[in-house]
Amino acid sequence: MAYNVGTIITKVQNKLDDSGFSSTILTDFANDTQRELFNSRFMQFMETSTTFSIASGASGLGTLPTDLQLPINLKITSPVGLYKVLQPMSAEEFDSTFGSANAILTQGTPIIWYSFANSISLYPIASSAVTMTLRYYKIPTELVNASDVPEIPVEFQEVLVLGMYKRALEYNDSFDQSAYITVKMDKLVDDMSRRYSPKSSATTRMNINRRGI
Repeated sequence: MAYNVGTIITKVQNKLDDSGFSSTILTDFANDTQRELFNSRFMQFMETSTTFSIASGASGLGTLPTDLQLPINLKITSPVGLYKVLQPMSAEEFDSTFGSANAILTQGTPIIWYSFANSISLYPIASSAVTMTLRYYKIPTELVNASDVPEIPVEFQEVLVLGMYKRALEYNDSFDQSAYITVKMDKLVDDMSRRYSPKSSATTRMNINRRGI
């Protein structure tokens, strides 16, 4: 059986013993479940990357990916001789350390990056063209059609089923049963986190949240 929104909706309808429960509402519940999960947990399967061509004189990355939730790291990948992972700073740290106008205009090979107002800036300004790779956690893709595949891996599809089911129970005012399902779901989420959470806690993550929540 295919793993997609349509098959998950059928599983939830079966649990509800209500094949007529709105598939549109259940699709909304699927999106709500994924947002709730990925707003609170970092999972390896939500990691991705994109490449930027940085021109000489550039002071930032320019337009960021629309699915960017949270950066992981930024590194120069070419030319090979300039390869390095840039040091992250908060905007406040940068202002405290390099607050003068002259410092901001300094050119060289970027060694620091900082974020402010949904943009990523570089220091010093690039004195030659380089290629950079940004690794980041992505926002879950909105589920719309029955054929859409959820971000949650198929082996943990029950997390999504239970998340949708508990919301449907609350929709039907079955709050006691919803509370029981929540406990069961939380156990599965913990199991998934143990398998898929990043293994290193040393990576610094700068807080850019494009959904504003």
